[in-house]
Amino acid sequence: MKTNKFSKFANPDVLKFYEELPFNYYSSVEKQAEKIKNGEKNLNIYGPLKEELKKSSKIIDIGCGAGYLTNSISFIYPEKSVLGIDFNEVAINRANKVSQFLKLNSLFETHDIFKFTPSVKYDLAISIGVLMHTYDCFEGLRCIIKNIINKEGKLYIGLYNTYGRKPFLNYFKKLKEEKLSENEIFVKYTELHKNLKDTTHLKSWYRDQVLHPYETQFSIKEVINILDKENFKITYTSINKFDKIFYSNETGYKKDQLEHIYNLEKDMEKIGKEALVNKRYYPGFFTFLAETK
Repeated sequence: MKTNKFSKFANPDVLKFYEELPFNYYSSVEKQAEKIKNGEKNLNIYGPLKEELKKSSKIIDIGCGAGYLTNSISFIYPEKSVLGIDFNEVAINRANKVSQFLKLNSLFETHDIFKFTPSVKYDLAISIGVLMHTYDCFEGLRCIIKNIINKEGKLYIGLYNTYGRKPFLNYFKKLKEEKLSENEIFVKYTELHKNLKDTTHLKSWYRDQVLHPYETQFSIKEVINILDKENFKITYTSINKFDKIFYSNETGYKKDQLEHIYNLEKDMEKIGKEALVNKRYYPGFFTFLAETK
């Protein structure tokens, strides 16, 4: 596939990187399929997402990679229409093979997020850990709102956090500056991410987290400001453990509630530092659910 098929916002270095080894990729279709069978457990970390999935008929996973989330959703909700899209054919091929192996209804297609204009609009668009690897995360949000979801459609997005991501990045930057070999740095990563047992799977995470050619980080305040311009509001975020965020069209967000979330967000840097001391994997990541005002 030639990268010139894609928009100016889709990073060709990122595509090449994931063509070599997609993220969350197991050594075999069978091993990947076995993980999908833990469908309910796979979704537990995403707070309100499970309820939104129950309410939504047409669901799209944008930047689905090897299909972990798309296939998990299809496994739990076989009656739902679930489409996964990604610009990486290697990942899409694996996602399709897992879907076929498990006889799921999930569908997968190769698309550029920024060029995708489906004739049928979606009730729920999910994009976890994707937009932060494009040249313009917020343009990606705008494209999803304008081109992909219907008028009542909702977004569930995951991004690296400005504060939470910092300790992890600084830790591995220092190891590189100390001239540790790639293998030595890999060992350091395995000390943090102890629960990944499949070697290919572990290496796909290590590459994604430590060797990635391009990533950006964002604060919840930046996201709120951008969504506000699109007439969208955030209703839940992992930053405050998915406590409901109240919004009124007359008065906006509750000021004290937002300030509390902003303070919790800054605390993510401390949590990240503590995780490194305790040799625990903490990527400094956050998710949020958003809908029209």
